Amino acid sequence: MSYSRMFLHDTHLKYESHRTGTCDTPQCDCGMTADTVEHFLIHCCKYYNERQEMLDFINDIGCGSKYKGCLVADTPRWASTVTFR
Repeated sequence: MSYSRMFLHDTHLKYESHRTGTCDTPQCDCGMTADTVEHFLIHCCKYYNERQEMLDFINDIGCGSKYKGCLVADTPRWASTVTFR
């Protein structure tokens, strides 16, 4: 799922599909709660392994919670290159 889809509320998750009338229920298949972006990214047990893989990657590149605010620009402000430390 792309960031732009999340930003535009066009995710094809059940919550959004129910809102637009293309799904009978907003409830996630896991049964916990509504199938929202927050639930999908943070809470849903169906995606536990994928979530762990994503969090491991974030920590591996040095931008985990202990590196909060680590995004830095190594070039002048007008340049488009940004690196993570």
